[in-house]
Amino acid sequence: MFDASECRCQDIECICVPYNYEEIAHRLGMVRETMTRQLSQFKRQGFIDIKPHQIIIRNRQALEDILR
Repeated sequence: MFDASECRCQDIECICVPYNYEEIAHRLGMVRETMTRQLSQFKRQGFIDIKPHQIIIRNRQALEDILR
């Protein structure tokens, strides 16, 4: 169960995530393995960092460029 106190998005750009990987993947219409692989790739590239119940944005411009 999500405990809001576990997500501290103060003074940094991040997203609080109250779901586990399986739930996120389901909401995005993906399988968990694909979603996990993509998040791991973004982390290796330095675009994001992953903490319990949060995704920290390290390079917003790079993520936006992917959408174009």
